[in-house]
Amino acid sequence: MGYVLVVVGAAALLAMSKTGALPLDQLPPELVPLLKQFVPWGLAFCVGIMSTTVASVSLEGSARWIMLTAPVPARTVLASKAALNLAFALPSVVVGGVLVAFAFPLGPVSLVSVFVVPLALVLFSTFAGLALDALRPRYDWTTPYEPVKRGMPVFVVAFGGMVIVGVGFAVTALAGAAGSLVLAVVVATASLVLFRQAARKGLAA
Repeated sequence: MGYVLVVVGAAALLAMSKTGALPLDQLPPELVPLLKQFVPWGLAFCVGIMSTTVASVSLEGSARWIMLTAPVPARTVLASKAALNLAFALPSVVVGGVLVAFAFPLGPVSLVSVFVVPLALVLFSTFAGLALDALRPRYDWTTPYEPVKRGMPVFVVAFGGMVIVGVGFAVTALAGAAGSLVLAVVVATASLVLFRQAARKGLAA
């Protein structure tokens, strides 16, 4: 639903901006640029607190032997799980970013951050969540509800995503859109490194 909310929320901002329902001209002039710089983190919150990968390894359960005996490396198995989530996440980030770009006049750095910041949180929720589940899968569940709702990766991604967004708001307030981009690059890089380590370790039996 987070991916749907990104598109719906961005479309609502565009409609409100074009119809005059968004009273930016009534706000203090020094506050308007800051609010525009916060928008990418609002989009990032929607896409960064959950993904389909956080329980995708654990959900193999008793059928994990199929995954473990597949004639492909662990990286390929894990990448296929990530690809499913990215197939939904990336279009929503692109569409949401385009709608926001049409809703507000943005400078070059702010325009880039509208796409890069949500993308970084997508990579975090996708690859960090997948890596955590691959490193410590839970195969002994009796109902799928257990790994999906109570799994450690689910909690870490949900809580971690909220923390990153909170830090992002603080960094943006202090360092502007450029600070947002730096933080986004750090988050994305760390997530990919964690995924690489999990893929190198292989799948747990």
